[in-house]
Amino acid sequence: MKRQLVITCIACALNASGWAQTLHVAYRPGSKLLLAIPALYNEVGLVPEFVILPNARALKNVENGTADADIGRVVGATVGYQNMVECTESLYDLHLVAAVKKGSSIKTISVEDLKHYRLAYIRGYKQAEFFLTQHGLEGHSVTDGNQMALMLAHDRFDIGLIDSSGIMGVTGEAAAGIVVLPNKLATSKLVHVLGKKWTSYCPKLDSALKKMKADGRWSKLVSGTTLETGKNVP
Repeated sequence: MKRQLVITCIACALNASGWAQTLHVAYRPGSKLLLAIPALYNEVGLVPEFVILPNARALKNVENGTADADIGRVVGATVGYQNMVECTESLYDLHLVAAVKKGSSIKTISVEDLKHYRLAYIRGYKQAEFFLTQHGLEGHSVTDGNQMALMLAHDRFDIGLIDSSGIMGVTGEAAAGIVVLPNKLATSKLVHVLGKKWTSYCPKLDSALKKMKADGRWSKLVSGTTLETGKNVP
């Protein structure tokens, strides 16, 4: 409710000026970009209307025009799609981490160690998929972070590969049953994705993002708390 109120207020203020356009933006719960994207869009006369979609489905919706944008993707995640474009300026660095059952004897993990464990990853999260392919590892796909956490807690898997954004969407009983290991397995750049008809806005958004980084506004927006969970962003 709080998130909706904040976004609605921003949208009303911009629409009142008569020059803002609304984009349907796919997102995953817990993303710290929920705070940042409205401010970024404000810089170029756009208003985001957020729509919750599973990670894999989100890009399909952008591809077929049901959604206008995706809140953020690892560089290269849109390869093979024809009707979308990746902006070039990085939103922030995305870290791949390992989650284990609370009380697990696993306290830290290396890439080599992963070969000896049963792995899970979230379907459509390209950073984890790229990582598995790069290192010749196999993993079982799950629908979302909550499902991963519950399956870890019930010993269906030993380790869940999840990014530092996706972990913020794990809540309640699921979150209480897992621990995120401290070491980072990989780091990737996250960029904004737009449907093809909005391509002309990529240079504008990239330019606005650079200015917001330069004056410190961007770091404040992405280093606070999320609207949905209220948890500190790692």
